[in-house]
Amino acid sequence: GAIENKRSHKGCIVRDSLLVELALKTGMRRSELANLMAKDIHQDFLMVRNGKGGKDRVIPLVPSIAERLRNFSSNMKPEKKVFQLKPACISNKIKQFAKKAGITDFHTHSLRHKFATELLERGADIRVVQELLGHANLSATQVYLSITSKRIREAVSLLEKDEEKGASPEFIKTLQPAMDVSMLINTGRHFLKEI
Repeated sequence: GAIENKRSHKGCIVRDSLLVELALKTGMRRSELANLMAKDIHQDFLMVRNGKGGKDRVIPLVPSIAERLRNFSSNMKPEKKVFQLKPACISNKIKQFAKKAGITDFHTHSLRHKFATELLERGADIRVVQELLGHANLSATQVYLSITSKRIREAVSLLEKDEEKGASPEFIKTLQPAMDVSMLINTGRHFLKEI
């Protein structure tokens, strides 16, 4: 009845917010998120099986997400898919959260993109990022490096503009990442509670 529906709805909120945060903090592809099984979750890492190109890889987990993921999957059978969602459904959910947060043209891959650029901007070695993303070729990972270099150049060029016009709050806004993913996650949670 009504109590069962409410419990099911609350479970969806927990699942969906965990899904978004996991995508953001692991850089997993939507197909990898869809295929993640309970047996792939370990104390402080997860195993991505049959990633793109049929390769397996290990992704370390930050403690906060590791604990939530273990708790969420603790009563599942080893072969059970953790999120029980098809890749297209994952994409639709993330687009829906983004739209609710006022972010347009946002995809599951945007979270992967954010993961990679954030690591590179903080000084992570490009070969480590390549391994985490599961790229066969370094050239695929270098795309993210060129994007961060471009953003750095654009940010520095703003200093010249600000000297002419005086300091502007727009300067600060420009330095922030284009996608405010924390807003996306929080709005997604709020939206899910409302429906």
